[in-house]
Amino acid sequence: MTRFVLAAAIAVSCACATAAQTVTRHPSNTQSRSKAVNGGNGSLKSFSSERALRETLAEVTRLRQQEREKQRRDALAECRTWAKADNIVGVDCTAPLVETLTVSGAAGPSIDDTNNQHDGVDEGGIVKIAGDILVVLRRGRLFTIHASAEQLTPIDIAELGDAAKNESSGDWYDELLLADRMAVVIGFSHERGGTEIVLFDLSPHGDLEHRATYQLRSNDYYSSQNYASRLIGSRLLLFSSIGVPDNAERLDWLPAMRRSRPGTPDAAFERITNPKRIFMPAAPLGRFATAHTLIDCDLAAVSFSCEASVVLGDDVWVSYTSPTAVYAWTGTWSNAGEPMPSLLYRMPFDGSPAAAIGVRGMPTDQLAFLESQDGHLNVVVAHPNDVVTLLRVPLESFADGSTAAPPSAYRSLATGLGQFLAVRFAGEYALVGGLAWDDRVTNARRVVATRWGGTSTVALTLSHDISRIDAMGHHAVVIGTNGSDLHMTAVRLDQEPRVAATLRRADAFQSEARSHAFLYRADAAHSGIFGLPVWTLPRGSLAPESSLVLFIRNQDLALTEVGALQASDGAPQDDYCLVSCTDWYGDARPIFSGDRIFALLGYELVEGRMRGERIGEVRRLDFTPRTGGAPQPAR
Repeated sequence: MTRFVLAAAIAVSCACATAAQTVTRHPSNTQSRSKAVNGGNGSLKSFSSERALRETLAEVTRLRQQEREKQRRDALAECRTWAKADNIVGVDCTAPLVETLTVSGAAGPSIDDTNNQHDGVDEGGIVKIAGDILVVLRRGRLFTIHASAEQLTPIDIAELGDAAKNESSGDWYDELLLADRMAVVIGFSHERGGTEIVLFDLSPHGDLEHRATYQLRSNDYYSSQNYASRLIGSRLLLFSSIGVPDNAERLDWLPAMRRSRPGTPDAAFERITNPKRIFMPAAPLGRFATAHTLIDCDLAAVSFSCEASVVLGDDVWVSYTSPTAVYAWTGTWSNAGEPMPSLLYRMPFDGSPAAAIGVRGMPTDQLAFLESQDGHLNVVVAHPNDVVTLLRVPLESFADGSTAAPPSAYRSLATGLGQFLAVRFAGEYALVGGLAWDDRVTNARRVVATRWGGTSTVALTLSHDISRIDAMGHHAVVIGTNGSDLHMTAVRLDQEPRVAATLRRADAFQSEARSHAFLYRADAAHSGIFGLPVWTLPRGSLAPESSLVLFIRNQDLALTEVGALQASDGAPQDDYCLVSCTDWYGDARPIFSGDRIFALLGYELVEGRMRGERIGEVRRLDFTPRTGGAPQPAR
């Protein structure tokens, strides 16, 4: 599901659409963000000048025009053959074809607010914690809430959109990050031309003061599975892909940025890349090339600044951000609907040249990747005929894209898991399971655990389907359904992986599939607690009854339900929303702050406390915006 997919469809007997999936990941603390580059076989080559770049892009435009002329000739011939065969008169096969544009919906730390894929690489979310201050992003507004030991008190509200301009709800604000005392909101504006970065100063008391708003020229970044923004230290990273347009040699589509000031005309975009930061593989570019862009912004600089690196190639299928680089798995489809051999790009955060390697198959999402500390990239890959493998390649094997990972780099894991895979790396293992959508999924309700740095692979049979796999300390929990019941299975990842225990919650199912909906807090080496938003479903009913965050205790992989924090009954109140009024990124989250436990449920923040072996509600705050007023005090 992608919020906006931009496709040019040339219509006669078929329509071809291209969907750009966007992703983001972040850099480590390195000295230079822009090294001089022009690699040899060990990296992709960049362009020596704007002239060289224009010449290459002009060739892309020429090839694209040739392809379109061929499509028109073929369509004309097909039309005439069809009309003659059916003896149809009055058909004007020479009428110009219409190109249509389609937009369609498409022992841990004391504070835990986000289920990040990597420690030290924070992902954009809808709630973040700064000491006793909770910052919540919801439906076009930023809220701060004081959550000291004995109170929940609303502090401040900041409007993110310009209500006078955005009554059509064409602007979206989806991701929040905190960098020291700065709140960073990532959004997208169709009217103003791209990604927005909105910066607020956050005072020690929780007051918000707008610092600046910047716009980046881009396509919509939204992804139903991944997050667009990452934060490593004070470095904000965004990854996006945009189709190279017709007449690309004009260069007016390259990454650019401008500052937006309310009440003043929009300034011109200023380019934030140069030919030496634009890379392409050894093979010639295709007719419908895509530009994959890594944008690196320095939040600690006196003057906010961003730089961009660009790789030209095929469409991106999946992107992943490690602590050192962003990876883009690209490719095209065969006429039979199968993925063709692809290129996997690596764009380092230290300013080194981008590099690539040939690959085959397709990962499910970013959770299928792990850049391990032994200098390898590990990827769980799905292939035709329901074959799943583990690709493992040294980082040094990334070069100019002219060579591919050898067959020996792919280790067979399983067959018959189906096309809808759940994947997660936990400890030394990669775990993969599938959903039983039809009878052809012969190995549903089976999790395959493979040691990514070794050779052992174990298949574990479960009592339920598999929709989520998450790390739980050094082990894992597998979550899914069996009929109308929610099941949670703890998997011990020792020398020999095995099922440790399964907990069943009757008449319930997950209310959010995003990775951030799950959150685990480690209290000790072998114990902790996790939260998961669920809907309860009365037996025999098709309509969910209530929304809640369920909390589960892990004690040496024995799972026990310790209670839930639930949303209030009654119809939701009007929040006078003007922009970003759809919860694309969800609205429910478990939150841990020290020994305190919270549940975000729409506009309610509910605090719970462990009383013996059960969690009980302590207080709640309804922070629904009221017309002309502030959120209501906690009760």
